[in-house]
Amino acid sequence: MSSPDDVERRPIVHEETPLLRADTGADAATEDEGRKEDIERTPARWYVWRALWAVAAAVVVALFVKGWINAGGDVDFDLKGALKRALGGGLSGAAAMILQVLLLMPLRTIMNYQYRFGHSFTAASRILYEDGGYGRYYQGLGAALVQGPVSRFGDTAANAGILALLHSNSYLKDLPSFIQTVFASLCAACFRMTLTPIDTLKTTLQAQGARGTNLLRQRIKTDGVGSLWWGAIATAAATFVGHYPWFATYNFLSGAIPEPAKHPIIVWLLRLAFIGFIASIISDSVSNSLRVVKTYRQVNETKVSYTEAARLVVLEDGLPGLFGRGLKTRILCNGLQGLLFSILWKVFLDLQSTSYTTNFAAKQESFQAGLLSLFSGNTEDTEADLSKLFHPTFTQQDNDGMRDFPAFVEHIRHLRKILPSVFLVVTQFLRDGTQFADRHISSTTLPDGTVGGAETFMFGEVAEDGRLVWLSEIVRRQELTEDEIRMLEK
Repeated sequence: MSSPDDVERRPIVHEETPLLRADTGADAATEDEGRKEDIERTPARWYVWRALWAVAAAVVVALFVKGWINAGGDVDFDLKGALKRALGGGLSGAAAMILQVLLLMPLRTIMNYQYRFGHSFTAASRILYEDGGYGRYYQGLGAALVQGPVSRFGDTAANAGILALLHSNSYLKDLPSFIQTVFASLCAACFRMTLTPIDTLKTTLQAQGARGTNLLRQRIKTDGVGSLWWGAIATAAATFVGHYPWFATYNFLSGAIPEPAKHPIIVWLLRLAFIGFIASIISDSVSNSLRVVKTYRQVNETKVSYTEAARLVVLEDGLPGLFGRGLKTRILCNGLQGLLFSILWKVFLDLQSTSYTTNFAAKQESFQAGLLSLFSGNTEDTEADLSKLFHPTFTQQDNDGMRDFPAFVEHIRHLRKILPSVFLVVTQFLRDGTQFADRHISSTTLPDGTVGGAETFMFGEVAEDGRLVWLSEIVRRQELTEDEIRMLEK
């Protein structure tokens, strides 16, 4: 295998030449002319693109303003609920990502090497192994352990938090799922840009090996600290282009494929695995070319423009190289990652939720949190949410009659869809063995914008696993005193 020094002495212009800037005088002159041509063409494209984005932004703003007016001026957002949802989803995603980094790091290293230098999967694997044995596949592990979980936290926090924020508004919650996902994708893309230096360190070590650290030091001396953000725009673009199809597909399939019962667990896991794998394939195919250009620019010793990086890749491998470098490896890696992530994310999220669900009626605070959770979730998650709180044989009786568990699920799903907000405070709670009683007051914003209040008494029985077996509900009065209103406002 030829050494990097051998590559430096080659006078032929090829893919690795820009990395070490071993250009001849003629090559440098040609490159300068090419840059001048690019500069001359840039202004027209610059104005055209920004004009198009300005028009698109104006249309979006106009649609939302019109929608808010049609919604009667309801622009209230549940910021507290959105933040709680974001932290829950984000922490679960970060925990899942740590395990993925450790398991899939070798595949990621091979993929980034392919992005920069080409080669087949077997050839890249052999070159990397000859360069440093098995340890070579884990070059940049430290940066990956930081960048992976933190970036995934941003992705999942954006998806869970932004969707929760939109669902708390009476107009925005009715937007199609794929439009809501655009907002989450934009937030994730901006978040990824802040992590570009960590990603640069990780990717450079993966592609360049041990010399990557010295390469970055020299680049900082020559071009400043800002050189660590080379590729940031492509990172944001690739994140958006990759994040949007992944979560749009995930959110769509999650709603289209009914969630089965967790017993047997294998069926429940297979559904999540299938959704994650399909989402990853679609995401990878769309965003791969951007990641090839991003990696080329990001690990270069000297500054190279996006257009120049794309041109050099096409010069070496043609258009199939630009769109297909490392794609098979990425589909394999991200297919496994999507499979693992969707399962682990949901498992960790469920584990986090058990803090009050398994002890739903143990004490006043957990019972109040459980009741509030009935009205704060997404409609598509209703059955999954309620299965944590209520036994499959659960029955509920109120002023409207008796409901079994499926009917109760549909009842809560309907309330989640039509009620903009619900505030509730448990004022008295008594637990005696497996039975309990409570008194709570509530304030509900109705679909027409009016606010109603109620004083309610509940009696029920708790199963061994903490879920409710039956519940009897009596609404004593449908108006609140001034003191009760102030209590809810707190």
